[in-house]
Amino acid sequence: MDSVIGGRLSALVEHSQDIIMIVDEEGTISFVNEAVDRILGYESDEMTGTNAFEYIHPDDRAVVVNRLSDVINNPEHVTDRSTHRVQHADGHWEWFESVGSNRTNTALDGYVINSREITERKKYEQRLEQQRDNLDLLNQMLRHDIRND
Repeated sequence: MDSVIGGRLSALVEHSQDIIMIVDEEGTISFVNEAVDRILGYESDEMTGTNAFEYIHPDDRAVVVNRLSDVINNPEHVTDRSTHRVQHADGHWEWFESVGSNRTNTALDGYVINSREITERKKYEQRLEQQRDNLDLLNQMLRHDIRND
């Protein structure tokens, strides 16, 4: 590969706003870009060699493991998306949307996972859901009152 292109690709990965990692079939991390420090407070070297599933919220872990297994075991299914919580280095949980690829016939020797932090979006969705529930309740009360008048 041309050194200029290789340098650009390295800069692209290192300056990405998303966490980009490479994992093996068991979820062991062989590479994670420096965005993990900015977003989750972990040093990339600290995460290398650990299992990515250890950082996933226990309630979300089985779904994420199954999604990766589906991607690995179904060659026609190239990518998959999951939404889950990941533990920040300080212990709190952040919401992420991750996309994995089963294209392993590359020099990367693993599965590429691209993860985007979506905590604010999830909070907004939860507020909207709560407002919808409140409106449904109000609607039920009004219909009940109208019927009883």
